[in-house]
Amino acid sequence: MKKLLLLIILSMFITSCDIMVEQSTETITNTPPDVTDEPTVDPITPTKKPTPEPSTPEPVTEEPTNTPTVEPTSSDTETTIQAMIIIGNEFGNTYFDMKTELVAQGFSVVTVGVGGEDLFSSCPNHPNRQVIPDMNIKDITSENISDFSLVFIPAGKHHRTIPYSKDVQRVLNISKENSIYISSVCAGNIVLASVDGLIDGYEIATSSVTKDYISKAGGISKYKSVVVDDYFVTGDKGGGKSGGGHTSAPIKEMAETLKSLINGK
Repeated sequence: MKKLLLLIILSMFITSCDIMVEQSTETITNTPPDVTDEPTVDPITPTKKPTPEPSTPEPVTEEPTNTPTVEPTSSDTETTIQAMIIIGNEFGNTYFDMKTELVAQGFSVVTVGVGGEDLFSSCPNHPNRQVIPDMNIKDITSENISDFSLVFIPAGKHHRTIPYSKDVQRVLNISKENSIYISSVCAGNIVLASVDGLIDGYEIATSSVTKDYISKAGGISKYKSVVVDDYFVTGDKGGGKSGGGHTSAPIKEMAETLKSLINGK
């Protein structure tokens, strides 16, 4: 009997221990880890952000600011204008004046000679000066004349010879046909008048020296320092012993007028 009682008591004790063990296990499971313990953390390898694909940016419209707009300079907007000056032996000193003024106005000047390779000026107020032309009139063709925007003939005694050059007549006629500005001063207007039909019906600056030639050629005489009619730009005087000779020629006014006309063409 005692043995049976001991077995019952032992059995009850074991059962009680099992219950306590289970409760202890549940308590441990639900209890958060002690904050003093270092948690085991897997090392984190930093991930590299993917490089975005290049894309075309959307156009951005900027709001206007008060910053002043920089206007383009003339050197930015203008191309070089090429001018041809035709001279023969005994040309006048208005050649030098006009060449200097055209260069100052931004022109590129090509001297085209009629006759020999060495030409000499003839001015009653100054010693003669030698000029070696850049080209000969024979080398000007209907193709390369389009490189020029202007043909100028200065005053001087060469008006007695160069109008009879068929090449001079040809160049002046194709210049007119191609709307290239034709300019001359004083006796240079006689050269224009000597080319058949060239100035017929056009207003030409006139002086006492040139009026008969201009009238005979059908031109309309205008007693003004500078006259513009279509593609003709002429000056009235620019040579001789009296009146200041070539220094009285309206060269600066003519050059400024020509540049304005050509730039506005």
